[in-house]
Amino acid sequence: MSFDMPINQVIRYAYNTFASADAVLYLWIGASFAAFTLGKILGVVR
Repeated sequence: MSFDMPINQVIRYAYNTFASADAVLYLWIGASFAAFTLGKILGVVR
């Protein structure tokens, strides 16, 4: 019971860290995909 709270804090900290890393990863993937699509559209238009 005495080591229950620190384990929960560690799990929550790790979850928050991985969640923020996933957010950054998805943001990076979305940005590169948008840039690729925009470049393809501009290439087709030209």
